[in-house]
Amino acid sequence: MVTRKITRAASAWANGDKTKLKLGNLQARRDWGFAGDYVKSIHAMLQQPTPKDYVIGTGKSHSVAEFVAEVLAVLYGDRYRNQPDSILEWVQVDAGFVRTGEIHNLLADATRAREELTWRPEVDFAGLVRMMVEADVAAAPVVRKEEGMVA
Repeated sequence: MVTRKITRAASAWANGDKTKLKLGNLQARRDWGFAGDYVKSIHAMLQQPTPKDYVIGTGKSHSVAEFVAEVLAVLYGDRYRNQPDSILEWVQVDAGFVRTGEIHNLLADATRAREELTWRPEVDFAGLVRMMVEADVAAAPVVRKEEGMVA
């Protein structure tokens, strides 16, 4: 998943690594949401007297570039959120990662889930990105530069 690739790179950046992350289409848009919210929707579905198909999602799409900008905002402040081109300091577009036949904007319509299950996602995009970055930064080994050692 591209999100995990980005947040793992962020954990390296947080440790001083300046290696550019190679990504494909930065304009591809996805409806990213928190798995914990989706588990709650599944539980609500299982409580229904008759099975139905439900679409689960946030109803908002964000580009890969926006995801990277939000990651950088978590690490370094809001200036990345407001200047999308600034991510090119950290990211390199690599044609080898561009998918042929890619759907450019995946967006869920969770109207039925909202109406029938009274389900709504609780974690927004910024909150999701923050959780992912903080988890990967916390899990990454810390490199102490003065000693050249991993802590």
